[in-house]
Amino acid sequence: MVNRMRTTVRRVLSLFAVLLLAGTAGLLAGCDDRQPSPPPAQAGNPTPTGPVYRSGKPNGLEKRPAREILAKALAATRGATSLRITGTYRSGGQTFDLDMRYDATGARGEHRLSEGESLRIVRIQNEVWLRAGERFWRDIVGARSFRDKYLRFPADDPRYAGVVDLTYPDRLIPKLIAVGPRDPLVKGEIKVVNGVRAVEVVDRASRRGGSIWVALQGPPYVVRVEAGVGSRASGSVDFFDYGAPVKLTAPDPRQVVELTG
Repeated sequence: MVNRMRTTVRRVLSLFAVLLLAGTAGLLAGCDDRQPSPPPAQAGNPTPTGPVYRSGKPNGLEKRPAREILAKALAATRGATSLRITGTYRSGGQTFDLDMRYDATGARGEHRLSEGESLRIVRIQNEVWLRAGERFWRDIVGARSFRDKYLRFPADDPRYAGVVDLTYPDRLIPKLIAVGPRDPLVKGEIKVVNGVRAVEVVDRASRRGGSIWVALQGPPYVVRVEAGVGSRASGSVDFFDYGAPVKLTAPDPRQVVELTG
């Protein structure tokens, strides 16, 4: 019975991760000729500039070609000491809410689906804790005893790779910004995004579409990704709180369940 439950939980977590990653992969890709749905209303994301921008000088990146801007932005964002990624987006009939904080030692946050299901994730170095709602456990494994419990597993366990990828920004960002090497990129407008002056890089590929906003103050970090008009996805994801402290705390051991073997 225990072995059957372990197998079921692993399968369900893999499916949940596939749903989340499929949604993120669709944010800046996959245009078609159908009339797009309007983006969902944003959930009041905060717009702090973050410590890194308070004294940031202009970086002059708006003078460079669009592809160079994007390359520098991706490199800078992947190298950030800490950041927060939040947003609401719709893809494949599902609405996804994302709110994750990252630093060099790990990550914490939550991913929510339109049906009300959610996963709360904490990673500290090579240890990962994951908590789902009571309905999730009851419907899937009939385990009411898992209510408010965290499932613990190592980050390098390949059986949980899909979930673990959500806790590493360098694995999540390429899925959010899926720009092809031959996609035609152009510079768009310049405006203030999340309290920072930013330049727009527009992907005009026939089967992709969207905008990446890049900071023009201090390091050229990505500050927002938006699905384009005509994309099968809609919505946007914000990148902010660069350089801000991130508090990572392991759950109380009394709240932890380990499925070993």
